[in-house]
This record gives sequence, C-alpha cells and structure tokens, in this order.
Amino acid sequence: MCVVAWDVPGQAASADPDAAPGADGYADIAAALITARDHREAVVLGLSFGRVNAPWLA
Repeated sequence: MCVVAWDVPGQAASADPDAAPGADGYADIAAALITARDHREAVVLGLSFGRVNAPWLA
C-alpha cells in the first residue's frame, strides 16, 4: 500500500496555478498524479474541497 498526501495547486506548499482549474481540472490533475505514480487502482479520500473533487475521479 502507498499513501500519497497531495497539496492541490494553490494550497499549502504547492505553487499557485495560472488560472483556477475548477473541479474537473483538479480531478484531471489528480488523475495525472495517480497515473504518473503507476497506480492501477486508487482509493481517494477528500476533506472539505477534496470531497468535491473525489467524485470527479470515479
């Protein structure tokens, strides 16, 4: 099992994006992260704004 804690663009230590990606854009970025780490399956948990993004990955 691998646990990845992700700072979405513009939050915590992540750089600000040039433009707000929106919910579908953040989901695309998260999907790219999962793909880049070569994971075939993922369990995605979200708190606050993350709970809005998690269903877009389903």
